[in-house]
Amino acid sequence: CFVALAEEFQEQMQGQKQQSWLSRIVSEHDNMRAALAWSVGSSPIDGLRLAQSLNYFWLMSGHLAEGGEWLTRLLDALPIDGPKVERARGLHVAAVLAIMQGDYAAGTRLSQDSLALFRETGDSARAARALGALAWLWIQQGHYPEAEALAREAMDSARATGDRRLFLSSLSNLAVAIHRQGHGAQARELFEQALAAARELGRPWEIGLVLNETGRAECDEGRHDVALKHFAESLAILHGLGDRGNVIDSLEGLAGVAAATAGPRRAARLWGAADALRQETGSARSVDLSIDYERQVKTVRAILTAQAFDRAWNEGRAMALDDTVRYALDEQTDIEQP
Repeated sequence: CFVALAEEFQEQMQGQKQQSWLSRIVSEHDNMRAALAWSVGSSPIDGLRLAQSLNYFWLMSGHLAEGGEWLTRLLDALPIDGPKVERARGLHVAAVLAIMQGDYAAGTRLSQDSLALFRETGDSARAARALGALAWLWIQQGHYPEAEALAREAMDSARATGDRRLFLSSLSNLAVAIHRQGHGAQARELFEQALAAARELGRPWEIGLVLNETGRAECDEGRHDVALKHFAESLAILHGLGDRGNVIDSLEGLAGVAAATAGPRRAARLWGAADALRQETGSARSVDLSIDYERQVKTVRAILTAQAFDRAWNEGRAMALDDTVRYALDEQTDIEQP
């Protein structure tokens, strides 16, 4: 029963009913936990199907560690001669969750293991998704040439298999890798293509993710007005869906814009709010983004007094998420003197 529901959830998350389906699974969280706990000792194959079908739930609801723990327990419980297809799918989802939590060693091992099993079982479509996960992993660690090569390979595979979602994510990964290597004009064209593809697909979550990546690139290029619009649209979309993980990137993006446009207190509040969410969800800031983040925070700390920065930061940490989003989407920028 719960396996069928989770698999239907995974299917529906490929369409335009993402918000209603995520809300439904959130309401079933306790029941899903009970089913997973039972399956560890009684039916690890069904449990693995359940846990990996909840991948969007783990990612969006902020239960990264919990999802990873269930997958680890179920993979360990699966018999050695258990179905390789289910093992490979479980490994893939576990890899993504590990990467989101900043465990890049585990993410590498799990991604490579899933890729090998997908290839062994002849599942070219999912092997391509494993390649996409590896490209994203390299981006997270700041290895852009390697990420570019894998993103291009994943795009070629996505074309061959007709996987539009993988093509979109790989195109976005390629744009990030190209941008971070200093090829701004080429990256801008790729970001525009990715955003157009996301809107054509009509999947809100994917639109929100691409908007965040595009916003970062625009901010890096000094087009803060455009970046502001992208981050604000992304935040509105992701929060509307109930995504507690990726809104962090939107908030930090808006904080970066505020830091660059005479809004130091605003930036500190938004960083404080994002920091509280990172602590709550276990979502790690990538090596890739940490460099920019630390530079921006250092700049704002140099503008504000230590007391003013800490006060604004703590105000942000204390805000409820709905209040944080309302504040972040308010276009009024703090311009008072420190």
